[in-house]
Amino acid sequence: MSANPTPFNDRKGLDTMSIALRAEYAHFIDGDWVPSADGRTIGVEDPSTGQVIARSARGSAADIARAV
Repeated sequence: MSANPTPFNDRKGLDTMSIALRAEYAHFIDGDWVPSADGRTIGVEDPSTGQVIARSARGSAADIARAV
């Protein structure tokens, strides 16, 4: 056992995490990933740059009806 904890800046696995990021996200309804009923999406921005880094399905009343 070590008396010295792992440094906070030890970023092992960070590259693996970034690979898991996707460019588009859908709704998870009834066990399936589905786009919004009307096909609309909304941009997900990196707050440090304002750049759109992904798109997410934009939910509507029709999507709520499908989900509940």
